[in-house]
Amino acid sequence: MDAFKKSNQSSYESLGNNNNNNDQKENNVGATQVWNSVTADLRTKVTEHDWKCYIRDLRLIGEKDGEVVIATRTRYELQRVGADHRHAIQRSWKSHDIKKRRIRLACWESVRNDWHDLIRYPWLEEERASEQSVKAEAKNSSGSEDVEAEVRPSTDDISEDRQHQTFGTLVEGPSNESAVRLLRHVAGGGSMPARILFISGKQGTGKTHLLSACQHALLGSDRADKAVYITAEMFSAAFIEGAMARDTRALKSRVRGGHVLLVDDLQSITKRAATEEEFFNTIRAVKASGGTIVITADAGVNELVGLSAKLRNELRGATTAEVGMPNDVMRREIVRRHADLLQVDTASFNVTEEMIDHLCLRVRGPGRELVGVLCSLYADCSIGVAVPVAPTMEMLDAVIRRQLGDQKPPSVDMIKRAAGRVFGVSKADLVSATKVHSVVRPRQYSMYLARTMTTKSFPQIGKAFGGRDHATVIYAYRKIQRLITENPEVAEHVEQLRAAVYDVQAEG
Repeated sequence: MDAFKKSNQSSYESLGNNNNNNDQKENNVGATQVWNSVTADLRTKVTEHDWKCYIRDLRLIGEKDGEVVIATRTRYELQRVGADHRHAIQRSWKSHDIKKRRIRLACWESVRNDWHDLIRYPWLEEERASEQSVKAEAKNSSGSEDVEAEVRPSTDDISEDRQHQTFGTLVEGPSNESAVRLLRHVAGGGSMPARILFISGKQGTGKTHLLSACQHALLGSDRADKAVYITAEMFSAAFIEGAMARDTRALKSRVRGGHVLLVDDLQSITKRAATEEEFFNTIRAVKASGGTIVITADAGVNELVGLSAKLRNELRGATTAEVGMPNDVMRREIVRRHADLLQVDTASFNVTEEMIDHLCLRVRGPGRELVGVLCSLYADCSIGVAVPVAPTMEMLDAVIRRQLGDQKPPSVDMIKRAAGRVFGVSKADLVSATKVHSVVRPRQYSMYLARTMTTKSFPQIGKAFGGRDHATVIYAYRKIQRLITENPEVAEHVEQLRAAVYDVQAEG
């Protein structure tokens, strides 16, 4: 907030200043007290897993313009908290805050530029405590008084939220087969040309799962290989803290100590000259020691904005693979496997095949969006309720509306574009007078969906398809409606077109 001053105090709770602005100070303390009450409330309502992985790690950053900011360490945590617990947090805050202030969830990375002069890295103290604990254990086991330079945080620990992300739970298909093949090679002890593997793909397409699977395989093998996993965001934070303390040995020891270095979300490191220089030196050091570096990013090397020329040139020599959007078969399997994992904790959480199909049809984003809806459905069925209940289609629809918002119906033009993708016909074909079967049937499918997916009347649909009479549209609608129940191939074509319409709509 504007009343904050720069402070060397170690705790993120050091809100406010000492400028005798009593009203402002009281306001800050009030926000802290409210947040303490909210976290105590949430502790009793969420699962032990979610508490340890997500809620416990949230931090109250401060208040500005009547808005209280709560931060996560990573974007992944923000997405999980937002998908599963946002409404519970907001409800609890509203019930405890008599001032009715707004509350906003954000990733520390996205708000640090606005707050870095006012508040230190919020998790600094606990990370230092963890580091001291590691040092103490190393000292006790070695009997040495001077072990600081040799101490390396354990690489055998995989965070709880990534424990299930193995090759066994990974859904493989055309969109990721190249990346999976190369990572299995690395996990098996193989190396890469130039010793760097660079994997690009849109957010939510499973890149973190790939790295976690590789880490699991390496740490579970009988080889001496060490796998070190770190996000670029964590690397940046650790480097900045080390630079402030004029001692970056802890970071160097950690990331240069493994035989395989797994770096997630490289895009978070761009536009930070000193951090990029340290990362460049890290790559060179790992390569020089015979190690392999696996890097993921949301875009290819040449598309990463803000990357220094030196680091970009280094990465251009990497072996590359791309992870794309999963196809419909993979999407269904992603939902099915995550539903099975959730059912292990709650037996009543039985997601039917019909619900899986419906979810995959309505949510057209990457796998992470599908899982987000599934986790929200699980929360509605199982978290904070006296008796867990089985999910229903009505509950699923409610979650989808909550996640996606109230979507407008697709336009007739969107349906025409979708028909072009599925059946290879042009818009001109669909509105023409031709009676060629390869055009007539897609036109009838399109008219049928225009009636069922939009608010257009039969005359309006006829006008959109070359000025046809409304009776022609009614005939097409009734014919396809009948064939759907009689001919499985027709039913499949209609659903393919419907899915393509949702894809077009999602693209905007």
